[in-house]
Amino acid sequence: MRNIKCLGMNAMLVGILLASIVLNVSAESILEQDEPDEADLQSTYSDSNLPKDIQDKVIDAIKVSALSDNEKKELIKNLKDIWSKKSKLSESEQLQVFDKVATIVREYLGIDRTDVVILWNVNSHSDLARTAGVKMGISSQDNQILYDNANIPDSWPRYWGDHYWFVNTNPRYGDGPYYANKYATDAKNNPAARYMYAAYSLHYMSDLSNPFHTSSSIIALFYHGSYETYVSDNWNSGYNFNRTIQDVNSAARIEITDPERNAKDLAARTNPYLNYILYKMISNPTRWKNDPMVISYTRNTLIYGIKYDMGLVKYITSP
Repeated sequence: MRNIKCLGMNAMLVGILLASIVLNVSAESILEQDEPDEADLQSTYSDSNLPKDIQDKVIDAIKVSALSDNEKKELIKNLKDIWSKKSKLSESEQLQVFDKVATIVREYLGIDRTDVVILWNVNSHSDLARTAGVKMGISSQDNQILYDNANIPDSWPRYWGDHYWFVNTNPRYGDGPYYANKYATDAKNNPAARYMYAAYSLHYMSDLSNPFHTSSSIIALFYHGSYETYVSDNWNSGYNFNRTIQDVNSAARIEITDPERNAKDLAARTNPYLNYILYKMISNPTRWKNDPMVISYTRNTLIYGIKYDMGLVKYITSP
């Protein structure tokens, strides 16, 4: 009987431990698993393998686009051939089809408009910027400037790619790294407005901690907003992703020597997490938000973000 009681108590303790791991896992333990396992990425979706409901939405977007009727028919036919594995187009020609369709889908979803905002929600940009400043020893007054200005770039006129670096294209493109460097340079060269420009630079760097800001794929466009809402809903409660960035030690910062190149590096580090997150969002639409690996991978990308943000603040404030 004593053994049975011990087994029961052990089982209960294991259960509590597992729950604490999911909900309160520390930043240091998360970093032990930097990259997604290859096994997690085997079952994935892509633009050539879209779920049927997304295929239907893509076709709807094409039908209401500004293309001529003949262009619509040709594009829809090419897509259906690709999806049914019957296409005679070369790989490069198929990529051109996807690129054309992605432009149509962005317009359909309103992603290029400033009134349809896709971003790290709530105060995530502000919290990331201020946390980086606090950990790098910036004064409370200057930290408030970082906090107050970090969200501002999302209110500016937006063009496709401004807040992105697409690592899934050849050649790679996107202007996020350019703007991270531009405003870091402005910050170093304008002491009176240093922390305003630093906040702008941090915004573009932080964007690339979001794996959805690293892919131009059609499928990512449809799930981008839902993922950011998920992060928003769990920023200060639930899985408390804000706490995740607070727990990162200042000594873990990434050294920034070239903000544009380093921003591209950040995108390359967070992009591998996208496939698994997308797969879970699509294959398990009612439970993906509680998937332990989605939670862990989201924490990982935010940890990368704050590490690069801390390095960026150090770079800007160094002589």
